[in-house]
Parts: sequence; C-alpha cells; structure tokens
Amino acid sequence: MQNKQILSDRWGKPVEASVFIQNLSAEQQSVFLHLIHEIASVDGVVALEEQHMMDIFQSQMPGIVPIKCSHEELSKVFNSKRVRVSAFLEIAAIAQAESGINIEERQYLDSLAAAFDLKDFEVDDMISWVVRQFNLISEAQAFMED
Repeated sequence: MQNKQILSDRWGKPVEASVFIQNLSAEQQSVFLHLIHEIASVDGVVALEEQHMMDIFQSQMPGIVPIKCSHEELSKVFNSKRVRVSAFLEIAAIAQAESGINIEERQYLDSLAAAFDLKDFEVDDMISWVVRQFNLISEAQAFMED
C-alpha cells in the first residue's frame, strides 16, 4: 500500500476540512456517517487514509452518531439535489482516499447515485472533480517539500 502524506498546517495538524457537510442537516449527517463507513469497508478493508478522513468528518460533526438507512429511503432523507450532491462528493472522496476508486467502491457509488437519482454523466463529472481535488492537494504538498 502506498503511504500518502497528509497536508498539514504549520503545527502539524491535518488540513483536510470537508467542503460540503455544512449543507447537510443533523439527520442527513447521521446517515452520511453511516454511508462513509459503508464505502470505506465495501472492499473488505478500511485503509488508513479512509479512516483518517472518516475521523475528520466525525470531528466536524460533534454529537452526531451514524444512523443506518436503506438505499430505498435515501431520497427521502437527502431531499434536494444540493444535499445529494454534497453527500455524494464527500463519499466519493472517501473512496478516492486510499489509492483511487476500486471496482467495489465504484459499484457502491453507482448504487448510491441511483438512489440519489443522479445521472451517469453527473456521477462521472463528480468523480472526476474529486480526483482533481486530490491531485491539487498532492501538488500543494510537493510545493511544501524541502
């Protein structure tokens, strides 16, 4: 497994704040926490990078506990395109964290996209956006190397 560096501030604290979870209500955040655990473990192993991101999400949602929700119920919980896309982008980032999105993670993302009523081209565009964000972080890390 590739050991990735985590971008950190001058005190060594990891800098990987989520971008979109503030768009989610407390109920949506609870279901989101369950979904990120599902995506992280879908391939049978929760990688260190995935766990790190999940810990960051959890720390940004104090008092929120994961709640299981079937894929059939997701459209009721995530009841607008804004919250569905917000959650999907963050979940795709968990899948990307280890070393890219593997086949099991892509299958999970596709089933989640269907539950969220997202079109195939939207899913492809969002995954591409997530990959570009990871590439930009890697590029910034290279700038900081001695």
